Amino acid sequence: MTVLVAAWAASMTLWALLRRARSAAGSRLAPRCLIVLAVALCLYQLGVLPGLQGWGEHPSAVRVLVAWGTLFLVLVFACRLSDATWASVHLSLLVAAFIWTATPMIMGAWLSPRLSWPPEAVAADASQDRGRTVTIVLLLDEMNGKDGGEIAEELRTAGLKVSRVSVPSVGPNTRNVLATLFHGSTFVDAQPCGFTTLCTTSLALDFSHIEAARPDIDIVGIAHPYCAIRGLRHCSRQEEELTLAGMDRLRCRIWRRTGLDVGVTERSCRKLYVGNLASANAANVQKVLEAPALQLGGVLFAHVLLPHPPGTTPTGTLQSHYRDNLVQARALVRELVARARASNLQTRFIVFSDHPLRQQLWCSSFAPYIWDQCKPAPELEDDKVPIIVASPGGYDVSDWTSNRDVFKLIARIQPKP
Repeated sequence: MTVLVAAWAASMTLWALLRRARSAAGSRLAPRCLIVLAVALCLYQLGVLPGLQGWGEHPSAVRVLVAWGTLFLVLVFACRLSDATWASVHLSLLVAAFIWTATPMIMGAWLSPRLSWPPEAVAADASQDRGRTVTIVLLLDEMNGKDGGEIAEELRTAGLKVSRVSVPSVGPNTRNVLATLFHGSTFVDAQPCGFTTLCTTSLALDFSHIEAARPDIDIVGIAHPYCAIRGLRHCSRQEEELTLAGMDRLRCRIWRRTGLDVGVTERSCRKLYVGNLASANAANVQKVLEAPALQLGGVLFAHVLLPHPPGTTPTGTLQSHYRDNLVQARALVRELVARARASNLQTRFIVFSDHPLRQQLWCSSFAPYIWDQCKPAPELEDDKVPIIVASPGGYDVSDWTSNRDVFKLIARIQPKP
């Protein structure tokens, strides 16, 4: 959405410059080319050019040639238009782009309800926990339900009473699951429709319309607009490092498709694709461990890309990366317990996942797995996710049937005075 707004603003600027310098030599070619390219970028970001975007997937040579050929013909056509015709076409493009960009944002803000989060929590809960208890809500992204035993065992080792269940998820990917968990209604095919908003054709969730139900909540997450939630004590959002642009990425693409020596190797390209995500997640995990709740008490909601692939090394398989990341997830739980206890805090844990490991997606669309002829491993197939609750007093979740209401557990495991 940011790209769309930026492209629209750039087009408006270029249109103004074009009108001023219409009579200057060469004024026709450059502005028109830039405007057409801006529109093409918008279409690309919106997914209107299927098969050309993704995490390292290999568009066929035919698709690439057709895309570039079509763009070239559009550029030629645009440059041959008279100034009067171009002014009309350009103005129509600008109006359409503005409507296309603004309408979802307006509808998203209109449809999104005002929510209190966590549900069922009250401000008085904070006074009970202050300096005494921390409730750690840990979203372990892309974790199979059957692997919840690894985390449950670590929590039992910490002396907590543990209840665990494997359940179907309310959605196939993080975006739809998060929108459903915060909103309550099922989101299908949710898409960003604003800087802090997710929308379907009939539902919207604006994170800025969510109010913290208690004043001692910390959130540490990655990519999603958690920090728009109002009334948080602390929030940190780690952006994934971009690998969609830059000269290294371009050189890797050229090397992959032509084999030409352009200053990259298979190893350096593997490090590019894997390393950026891994380093972003490592920074996010460090911020989780530095959250104020681990010293002051309260609620910490942490979303980490563990055991979410890729791994931390450019070599290895999808299966080995997932297993290595599962070890890191268990180590994170161990360290969270240690830090809370170092501050003389009792710990309560709610650990869950958004969706199981998507082997087929990773094997078919993420380099370097696709370079290694990745095949889904039967032993890692699962259609469920874990819900784990651990606390000194215990709380039974064995009868839960999905992860839809997992946030309600924050209030329900709160000991009442």
